[in-house]
Amino acid sequence: MICPQYYPVIGGYEKLTHTLARSLNQAGVQCSVATKRAQRAWARHEVHEGVPMFRLVAMPKRGLDGPVWLLSLLFFLLLRRNTFDVYHVHDIGWSLVAARLVGWLYGKPVVAHPHAGSGATVRAVNGQWNAALVRWALRHAEAGIAFSDEMAGQLAALSMAAERIQRLPNTIDTGRFRPDPTQSRAGATVLYVGRLSEEKGVTVLLTAWPLVQQQLPAARLLLVGDGPQRAALETQAASLGIRESVTFVGAVQEGTERYYQQATLFVLASHREGVPIALLEALACGLPVVASRLPSVEQIVEEGVNGLLVPPGDHVALAETLVQGLARGDRDALGRAGRALVEQHYSLERVLGQYQGLYESLMQQRRGLKSALRF
Repeated sequence: MICPQYYPVIGGYEKLTHTLARSLNQAGVQCSVATKRAQRAWARHEVHEGVPMFRLVAMPKRGLDGPVWLLSLLFFLLLRRNTFDVYHVHDIGWSLVAARLVGWLYGKPVVAHPHAGSGATVRAVNGQWNAALVRWALRHAEAGIAFSDEMAGQLAALSMAAERIQRLPNTIDTGRFRPDPTQSRAGATVLYVGRLSEEKGVTVLLTAWPLVQQQLPAARLLLVGDGPQRAALETQAASLGIRESVTFVGAVQEGTERYYQQATLFVLASHREGVPIALLEALACGLPVVASRLPSVEQIVEEGVNGLLVPPGDHVALAETLVQGLARGDRDALGRAGRALVEQHYSLERVLGQYQGLYESLMQQRRGLKSALRF
């Protein structure tokens, strides 16, 4: 697998990559991850939870990062051309171009796996000066993974043939993310888990929070995660006079599940999303959710069944819905419905075999034979 950003940086798509890689290795499939060595202190090679990682040369400066990463990845794939059988690329950019070039030279199938929903993948590709190269690489990839109808439309808009677009859902470990009956959800604790960045709408959430507190003074907001907006968000919380009721937990590498298991309500106020891993984690833990009404989110959250939906960017509606969610007497029923949905459609047990089947199918199409797979 090729994932430009990976452990120890852990966000949504990094979590998905690691969950798939770890589970494939546990299933007997050799799976490694090539990623950027963003900091010199990071080892060039290590194994994390059974997943071998190769950190390659990267440049932090804008303008140089892309070409340097392309050359670094090309060199790595050429050097190890006999090590891997399929290139699964969690990126639509230089990573995909490098994989497609080496794959073309040595007969390696390429799987393109974008993660930016709400039209962001198309905008990102069209906004790059290498857009023509990326479109070429995507058009000639053997498969593109779409986690939603909206993502399938983005891949089609980027010239990928319909027969190559594979509908495969995101997945989480439902054995780890599960309800804890020993924990009480009494009280009024609202939880956000994710990156503190513009697209996540945390600014809107903080703007809504004083309105929540006017009606529920005891309510508390936990923000789990880090990102470029953290300092600005802390300043915003202080200026709104809500700093005592808002806790910035920071990045959490292990044990995220305990926050879901103890909270009363989960909130996702994003302006744009794919299929948020944090949303699936919350539902898997039996936690009712309040989420932005976005196309990919609406495929998961059913109004009044496992959560509540709000228009993105509307802080008044968000505040009203949070108050409503905290006051509902059927939160346990919403939580059970959310857990059932994830078990039925997004659990590793159901999804991992679909990925393995895709890899095997591509191997057979490309080489006309079955072999021990290495990714």
